[in-house]
Order: sequence, then structure tokens, then C-alpha cells
Amino acid sequence: MRAFRFPVYYGWVIVATVVLCDFVQSQETFPILAIMLKPVTEEFGWSRTAFTTPVAVGTVIGGVFGPFLGPRVDGWGPRWVTAGSFLALGALLCLMAWMQELWQYNVLQIAARAIIHGIIGLTLVVVVPKWFIARQLHCPSPGEIGTMLLLGGAPKSPAKGCRPLHSCSEDFWPLISE
Repeated sequence: MRAFRFPVYYGWVIVATVVLCDFVQSQETFPILAIMLKPVTEEFGWSRTAFTTPVAVGTVIGGVFGPFLGPRVDGWGPRWVTAGSFLALGALLCLMAWMQELWQYNVLQIAARAIIHGIIGLTLVVVVPKWFIARQLHCPSPGEIGTMLLLGGAPKSPAKGCRPLHSCSEDFWPLISE
């Protein structure tokens, strides 16, 4: 029996999956919350500070626990960690439909932000570079592309962005790799 082979290089399937996951998890981030800020605060009578504080707290909690969760993600593998995190995030977002009190919003929002920044964001930024580095290629992660744009650089096209690792000495990749 012959093993199934993808019609394209499997690394590009990984890249497409990470991009899709990054798009999906971004629905719980600042642009969407900015749209909901005025209607939710007016409907429930909450202050804008009360609405945005759990976002900041959840982000900090996710950032604090990220370094401790990173080795666990490496051990368990990103597939199941990401799938479980998205299931938990989806459940938290569904529960927001029934929230009535500020404490409910705080608990749900802090947990959602901690999952996004402590698990999902960590996993998505690491998956693509690890896949390509294991195969002696360098392909920038979505986070690295954002860093390049912020620093004034231009990201390479996917076809030209992946290159043998030994040619990475001219850019900042060796500074941020393990």
C-alpha cells in the first residue's frame, strides 16, 4: 500500500494552516473589541476602563505563562495543543453570549486573552520556523514578517523567503533563533 502524498510540499500546508489559525484567533483581539466597546459599555452601563482592563490582564497572564508553556508545547506537539486551545477559545466566546455581569465578562475575557497570548500565539509563531529549520530552510514566521515590517524591512515572497539556513548570516535571524 502506498502512502498518501500531498500534491504540494507539506511545509506550505503548514504555512497555510498557521495563516488561517492566525486569522481566526485575531477575531478576539483589539480591532474586534474596539468595534464592540461602545455598544457593550452602553448596553451594560460599564465604563470603558472596566471593559478594557480584563484584556490587559489576560494579555499579561498569557505573557507570564508563555515561557512555562513553551516546553510543554514542544513536548506535546503543536497540533493537539492548538486544536485544544481553539476549542477552549470557541467555548469561551460562545459563553460571552450569555454574560450579564461584569465579573462574567472579566473571567471570560481574561481566560480568552491568556489562551490567545499564552498558547495560541506562542504556538503559531514557532511552528513555521521550526518546520523549515528542521529541513535546513529558513522561512519567516508571521511574527517575524511583522517585525520586519515594523523595522522598515520588506518581507520576502514565499517563493524567495525560504532559503538554505547557511545564507541567514546577513539578516537578524541568528539573533533571535535558539
